[in-house]
Amino acid sequence: VARTFYKVGRFSDLEYIIKCAMSSAQFSGIKIYQRELDFLGVTACYCNGNLTAAFNVIRVVLLRNADCKHLWNMFARMMVGNGDSKHQKFCLRLLLKNPESFSLQMINGHNALTSGNYRYALGKETTRLKITRILIKVHITSIYLS
Repeated sequence: VARTFYKVGRFSDLEYIIKCAMSSAQFSGIKIYQRELDFLGVTACYCNGNLTAAFNVIRVVLLRNADCKHLWNMFARMMVGNGDSKHQKFCLRLLLKNPESFSLQMINGHNALTSGNYRYALGKETTRLKITRILIKVHITSIYLS
């Protein structure tokens, strides 16, 4: 049903169906269904243009699956499209829980850079680059090329 709604372009119906399935007792107990519904919920809200709801759904999903790179890419897309800055506090709190998360360090460094806090951004970038030495060369090259 979800694929059909997606192909036809009825994103509001897709969002409604997915939200009903997410709140259903039949699907909430099974982890495989729940993870798939989480991804579909984020995608449906994003395609429908409801970025605030998509952000709220992806926040809950990221708390459960903090190591999934696909979710971090979707989260970055929500941040770009949403336009507000409520994601910064969420990222900082999540970084306290997961200090070794490379994606989260990168997002926090970029958040600090765009907000104008260059000293904090430099500190975040330095700790991130200490983890992976090869990225130092890539980072310096990107600075000189831009």
